[in-house]
Amino acid sequence: MKSLATESLEADVRASLNAHNAENASDTPDFILASYLMAALGAFNVAVRARDRTSGIAAERRADVAKLDALIRTMSIELDDYREAHKRALEDREAVEAEMDKRLTDLAHANTMRIGEWARERTALCEIIGVDRDTTWVGLKDAAYRLRAERDEADGEHAIVQAHAQTLFDDLTALRLRVAQYADEIAGGPDRSSVMAKQIRALLVPVVSS
Repeated sequence: MKSLATESLEADVRASLNAHNAENASDTPDFILASYLMAALGAFNVAVRARDRTSGIAAERRADVAKLDALIRTMSIELDDYREAHKRALEDREAVEAEMDKRLTDLAHANTMRIGEWARERTALCEIIGVDRDTTWVGLKDAAYRLRAERDEADGEHAIVQAHAQTLFDDLTALRLRVAQYADEIAGGPDRSSVMAKQIRALLVPVVSS
């Protein structure tokens, strides 16, 4: 469908061709020539627009390609740097792991040596005391039982000694009473004025009172 402007232009072209008898050279009616010229003009306009669009797209594509190339180069450089840093990090990690393995190996060896020394010392100690740990424990329990029995026996002997001491004390008290009575009898006998009786009483009274 043609626009009004296109139809008006086509009419003016047909009129101009008719006015100048331009259709006589090809013996072609003026409206056919006018339609052809309008179609050629439209085709030319389409071609120009396509050229401009293609040229613009190509320029944009070239700019995009240049940007992409620069980005790829930058990424390639960054990737190389990352690979180098990653390689150094792996080397450092391997060195650290090797050092840790060496330290762990040395520590395990030292612990093994210490355990061996402890085992030898324990064996030597058991050889010195002549018994192992279980026998030692049994011997200690037996010694504890013997000490407890000896303590109980000593307590019983102490009680017996206390009973004997009490008996001796009671016998001594009774003896003192009898001595005192004997002194009274001597002092109160027929010879009350006897100097010897008075001396005996003086000697026995402190013993009874004590």
